[in-house]
Amino acid sequence: MKVNFLTNGIPVYRLGFYESLSRSNSVHFKLYASKGLKTYATRLDQSKRIDQLRYTYVRSISSVIFGKEVVLQFPPRDLFNCDYLIVHDESKYMMNYVLGVLRMFFKFKTVYFTHGKMIHGKNFLIRALYKIFAHRADYFLTYTPSSTNFLIDKGIDSGRIRHFFNTIDTLGLRIENGDVGDILSLKNRYRIAFVGTLHSERRFEKVLEVFKKLHENDNRYILDVFGAGPLLQLYQSQNLTNVIFHGFVSGKDLQVVLREVMFVLNPGLIGLNLVDCVFAHAIMITDCEYPKHSPEVYYINENDVGYSIQWSIDNVIKIIKEFSSVDGVRILRNQQELKVDLTTQKMAERVIHGLLTWSER
Repeated sequence: MKVNFLTNGIPVYRLGFYESLSRSNSVHFKLYASKGLKTYATRLDQSKRIDQLRYTYVRSISSVIFGKEVVLQFPPRDLFNCDYLIVHDESKYMMNYVLGVLRMFFKFKTVYFTHGKMIHGKNFLIRALYKIFAHRADYFLTYTPSSTNFLIDKGIDSGRIRHFFNTIDTLGLRIENGDVGDILSLKNRYRIAFVGTLHSERRFEKVLEVFKKLHENDNRYILDVFGAGPLLQLYQSQNLTNVIFHGFVSGKDLQVVLREVMFVLNPGLIGLNLVDCVFAHAIMITDCEYPKHSPEVYYINENDVGYSIQWSIDNVIKIIKEFSSVDGVRILRNQQELKVDLTTQKMAERVIHGLLTWSER
């Protein structure tokens, strides 16, 4: 079975997923990407891993039209010579608009890799277009149960949908579970962290408000900031007491430092940083009312691996101050259970299982 995947770039957190698909004996997987290969490889020294992938460079043009990013890709003809063509469901990719026509000349099945941007977007036209696409596509790989339920409500047969857990690149990370009591004993309850790119949607200023209040009453508290971004220099210039800026840290290095951290405060967009916390047994506190949360917030709400609360200085400090060993044991055990589903290998297995099931129809 031949499976082609068209994407705009290769983000680092997807690299292990693509590797797992490439190594599978059940499918012949090939990646088509239009940017990001050399940039990510150089920055994170991943060149050897990327070279081992079967990928083809796709020329593309990106522009902004009426305030909306538009990406026009020019893939080679062999992209469509496959059994399954997987594409992202984002509206900015013009390729999505012509797949219905291309299928008249090729025999591939279309699989949408969907995380809800088009499903839950505020733009009526985008939602309407997605409804059209949904009924033209053959199958769907969804990040969240809410995306699955949306498709079913729109008349899509549940047999055409497979749900998987979105995750980071866990290849090489320590997955085994130890005694939760031993893990908790390594934690420093006075060590708090923020993980993520420093831009407005992360709301780092809210983290500082909480930390300053904590530090006023107890100078043992330390805030570790793991991330770069456009606002990094602004915050560094403020010479904040007991606030340490580490810059961009990822993978194994991030796991090592987070194992000593008790709480990670992310009141804004959390992204896959929540998964970093789960594997390092750090406990994330986020704002349940933040309107732009990524799908990963579902893990907190459904798996009890952190706290999703009405964000205020008092509410966050109350959790930190009143946190007990009983709370820690409960949350860490839930994290250990969730880790099984959040490995890169498991993500690839779910996708391959879905493709094999559909091919038997």
